[in-house]
Amino acid sequence: MPDIRKKALDRNVMLSDGSEKKLSEFWEKESLVLVFIRHFG
Repeated sequence: MPDIRKKALDRNVMLSDGSEKKLSEFWEKESLVLVFIRHFG
């Protein structure tokens, strides 16, 4: 079983406008839910 107390790695993500942002910047003030959607095409 994974250790759920460990912090996740902070990664950069590319936004739809082409800019990059660290994931931690999204939850500085509020909670964050990540949803991964697989593209079939």
